[in-house]
Amino acid sequence: GQMRLQATLLFASVVLASAEQPFDADFAPIQNAGNYSTLLDTINKTGTDGVISSNAPVTIFGPSDFAFSVISDQIAGIPDQQLVDILLGHVIVNSTITTDVLAKEGCIVAMTAGGQNISIYRDPLTGAVDVDGVGVTVADILGHYGVFHGIESVLLPGAIDFLGCPAMPDFSPIAESGQYTTLLNVVLETNADFIIAVNPPVTIFGPTDSAFATIQGGDTNLTDIISDHIVISRDIFSAEIVSSGCVDAETVGGLRLAIRYDNATNTTSINGLPVIDLDIAGEYGVFHGIDGVLLESNSDYRPCTDFSPIVEAGKYETLLNAITQTKMDDLIGQLTPVTIFGPTNDAFATFQATPDGIIDEELIQQHIISIESIPFEFMARVGCYETVTTGGMTVDIRYDNSTNSPTTTINGIPIVEVDIVGNYGVLHGIDGVLIQGVTDYTPCADFSPIAEAGNYNTFLDAVIQTRTNELISEYSPVTVFAPTDSAFAAIQETLDGMSDSQLSENILYHHMIIYKEIFSAQVVASGCVDAETFGGSMVAIRYNGATGTAMVNGVPIVELDIVGNFGVVHGIDGILNESVAEAYIPCPTATPSTTIVPVLSDEPSKAPVAPSVPTSNPVSPTKSTSSASVAYVYASFAAVIAMLIL
Repeated sequence: GQMRLQATLLFASVVLASAEQPFDADFAPIQNAGNYSTLLDTINKTGTDGVISSNAPVTIFGPSDFAFSVISDQIAGIPDQQLVDILLGHVIVNSTITTDVLAKEGCIVAMTAGGQNISIYRDPLTGAVDVDGVGVTVADILGHYGVFHGIESVLLPGAIDFLGCPAMPDFSPIAESGQYTTLLNVVLETNADFIIAVNPPVTIFGPTDSAFATIQGGDTNLTDIISDHIVISRDIFSAEIVSSGCVDAETVGGLRLAIRYDNATNTTSINGLPVIDLDIAGEYGVFHGIDGVLLESNSDYRPCTDFSPIVEAGKYETLLNAITQTKMDDLIGQLTPVTIFGPTNDAFATFQATPDGIIDEELIQQHIISIESIPFEFMARVGCYETVTTGGMTVDIRYDNSTNSPTTTINGIPIVEVDIVGNYGVLHGIDGVLIQGVTDYTPCADFSPIAEAGNYNTFLDAVIQTRTNELISEYSPVTVFAPTDSAFAAIQETLDGMSDSQLSENILYHHMIIYKEIFSAQVVASGCVDAETFGGSMVAIRYNGATGTAMVNGVPIVELDIVGNFGVVHGIDGILNESVAEAYIPCPTATPSTTIVPVLSDEPSKAPVAPSVPTSNPVSPTKSTSSASVAYVYASFAAVIAMLIL
């Protein structure tokens, strides 16, 4: 566990029970609490009550009946003296450590009557108390014996680690500035130094002495005030504030902060208060001095993420209220740019009228796509795009211009307003609510023809797992050489050691030719076709008229012309990987007219184009392969295809 240094150390000597005890230990208050019968029976059975009486007042940390039941097998049959030692490890003699004492001290290290050191720690934020990590469940049962606290486990020697008390941070760098004396006194008085000690690094926004003077004498809770000036587990230096322009944070007290840098004036503020000292660093983290006190009542908090363009649209108030209430604005700020598919007020009203119509954080996350700005232009250009929301829902975004009134949908829900742009990214208004497992997701690339072929399951799983299906949708029509299940099985050990990116870049991309459909008829007619794969390697697809067989870089093609809305797939009995260039023999130069180079010069050769960075040559969302062209291929070359399959 986390090591703590000793804050307060109590030593106690044990007076052994004698025939003349000061008083008989009366454990009625503990008995009345009702959950400590095993403890009290064991105390009486072993005579430990005499030790308690002779050394009162004492502090007892008493395990519950359930706690004893958990270790019943371990202590069954052990000698009474050993049982006494265990019990004495729960008793601190000649002391009364109440929660009031702990509230003042923060943490106490004491020696038990059994001779072990234990640390009792009170969380200054929650008030929760633990004994070396074992929670106190019932506190301050007072009696003639002293004070009793119920705990959730037995403190078995060797089973519970001694944690000690937190090492207090050195605030001397702050003290040396000379204008934060009141702040440091409040930190110590409220035990906020414990908060800082156990949650490093922290960022402290410290009011000056003169700022604190303006609130003295009022009805102020210093613990609440100091809690609203500390951000735990995060050190926010000025470099981060300057580079981002605005940083959102939340204090341990729950106050939301926006720290802004104004480039025009070279000044920094927090919730409207001037920051006058920056980057006083120490072992605590970082300190910034401020000319004011952060109070809930006067806090001018405006999120760094500016939703005013959405507000001005006038139909997304329910969405914006939900984003604020669930604190999703903080997440959006961290994940910008984002794409938000925002239900209109009417859409949310319809949803809320249903039995399960609860708007919560999980629902809002289903409407946000992080670190990706998807403008309408991109949707119209690619025709169909698949991605995953922050909440884990897969969505398909479709643009259909096949009618006089083009439509755009997400999982079948109409997109009614597009491109509300702000510093968050972009919002598109939708006339419905995206619900996991309810709204319809249809893959952009329909691989059912490949699945029906029944011999390419491993290939399809890999395509989905690596999200190469999204790539195929974006760059369709494509020609894919799909290895059979047995071909993948032959390299299973290699596959097991690959990450998703390695699987896609080293293997799958070398089986894809984008923006082109190469049917068997073309290969038969020309005898040989050269092409470049998406992975950047060259392949030569050859037809052998003498044997009626086709190969790609020497790998046999075993199934031809599996056609779908993605393009065309040919099944192969082998793997085209990164080293495929070694097997590439260019087609004869005597037939240059049959050579095709399917990759456009300004298209990427390795990685997919991010939605927020459109390619320079727009791709029509209408797929280039029409049903007429496919029919022509089948009609013209049906006999040749039949011969190849046979």
